[in-house]
Amino acid sequence: MQIGTLCIGVILLSCGAPSPAVYPSSPSDNLTAVISATDNRTTAPHVSDNSAVRLSPPSIAASGQIGFQIGDTAPDFTLKTPDGRDIKLSDYIGKNVLLHFWDIGCPKCVEEMPHIQKVWEAHRAADDLVVLAVNLGGSAEGVETFMKSYGYTFPALLDSDRVVNRLYDEPCCPGTYLIDAKGIIKSVKTGAFKDTAEIEEALKSL
Repeated sequence: MQIGTLCIGVILLSCGAPSPAVYPSSPSDNLTAVISATDNRTTAPHVSDNSAVRLSPPSIAASGQIGFQIGDTAPDFTLKTPDGRDIKLSDYIGKNVLLHFWDIGCPKCVEEMPHIQKVWEAHRAADDLVVLAVNLGGSAEGVETFMKSYGYTFPALLDSDRVVNRLYDEPCCPGTYLIDAKGIIKSVKTGAFKDTAEIEEALKSL
């Protein structure tokens, strides 16, 4: 019984359970203190009527994984950027999209971000890939401070109430969906990409 309880605890911790924030030492040594002061998290999320629209029901894979799978139509949503702009997923029909779910307090998310930035920069000139990084539960000020401190230039979106997170039935953080120009999910990644090369390999599915 004790072993079973321990295993359950490990699984919960690996799938986005709250943990102390860990940040790389650069570019800002005091970033942890800055984020702690500015990032007010939502403790009791509620569903907003207009933030997201489910376009198709989630499927259940043979493995038992709940969530949208390869071949499903990506559900549409509208979220705000930290500076108040509205971003709608369906506005990017005609372009490939890397839809990424992350959390400032998730160490694996923070480690993965430089790889996503490199991929964004590599594809930006060709304009053949859109990166949308959906932050879970963070405040506008906290997310903006984080992005600017690290020099990340891809769009960050605020899912403060975790509405889109629930819409996609995303169980773990980080998690990534690769969506083709027709709005079809072509790849699903649960957990962090280990490096830029792994992301580029996944992009071949688009």
